[in-house]
Amino acid sequence: IAPGGRIDRILSALADPRHADVQVALAPTAKLLVSLTMLANGFVRTFASGTQQVAANDPAAIHAAATLANLKSLAARPGVVLLATPYANAPLPGLLANNLGTEADAQVTSGRSVVKAVLGFDPLAGWFLPADGVVEDPTLTELARIGVQDLVLSPSSLQAGTPSVLTPSAQVRVRSRTGTTPALVVDPVLDSRLLDANGVGLSDVQIRQRFLAETATILLESPARTRTAAVLAPPSWDPGAALI
Repeated sequence: IAPGGRIDRILSALADPRHADVQVALAPTAKLLVSLTMLANGFVRTFASGTQQVAANDPAAIHAAATLANLKSLAARPGVVLLATPYANAPLPGLLANNLGTEADAQVTSGRSVVKAVLGFDPLAGWFLPADGVVEDPTLTELARIGVQDLVLSPSSLQAGTPSVLTPSAQVRVRSRTGTTPALVVDPVLDSRLLDANGVGLSDVQIRQRFLAETATILLESPARTRTAAVLAPPSWDPGAALI
């Protein structure tokens, strides 16, 4: 979150007035928001020899407060929506598989409530971004029970019978024991075009060109159809400023 750091660069680029018309969905975890709030108010550092009270004028606290301010400003901007995530980006299938359904529910409900409390806006109604976009049948059933109506999923969550070619439509319906749920499926090829690691030796501009070429190819496959591309930058995304 320090100036020039990964999160600061992403938020600063999105907040630039030149990009005010960019439509984007932000999905900060509630754990991140709570951590930033604690840091911004001053905190305690722990050392082997003892503890140290850190005041709100410490650089770490100042950077946390600035990050919160950037997030609040972006959340209030037209064209920006917030997506709910698990509180700590916890894998819900793992919790349910270990009979921790109560904790899974808490990850979802707490994740939504903290976003509203800290940023002042509700996440997009009915939408949910699972950790890594991964769900399976018990997770779908549980999410439907607590009001989730639409999902953003990884292709790995699709059942074997689902067509693997996603470009005709990013929208699918995933089936659980209790019915079907609409979902947007993340395009892994477009994801890969955003990552510096997949473009070793390429500049930010070249990586951006590869991404734009891929989206143009998708459009030209069926130019008469309205198309939606779902691209989800991973939590570890560390792009250069020109790429953002």
